[in-house]
Amino acid sequence: LLSRSALPRRDSHSAGSHASCDLIFSSAAFIDLHFTEPLSLSELAAAVNLERTYYSYLFKQIIGLSPWEYISIKRVEKAIELLRTTDDNVLDVAVACGFNNTANFNKIFKKYAGSTPKSLRS
Repeated sequence: LLSRSALPRRDSHSAGSHASCDLIFSSAAFIDLHFTEPLSLSELAAAVNLERTYYSYLFKQIIGLSPWEYISIKRVEKAIELLRTTDDNVLDVAVACGFNNTANFNKIFKKYAGSTPKSLRS
């Protein structure tokens, strides 16, 4: 839900070459599979053989969000699912979704979901 509303549709031709688009789309697919794991910008960029700042630039141009925004949205989507379908406490949900602590989780969750994790369960 969040990624559908937050991810603007972009004309891939305006963002650069077809090869650049393929690299970024493959990186986004990797993130989709591994967003609950620790990810670093350096590792993501190296995986597609790009420099960090150029990778971030291309990712934002092609996807419409920074890599961190994209990862955060994926994590929040998973957190919403877990909060609705399990009785796990908020800390366990945060850790399962790739967040380091509840303070960061609450801040990011509220930014993208519009409410706190606890209020979602109420």
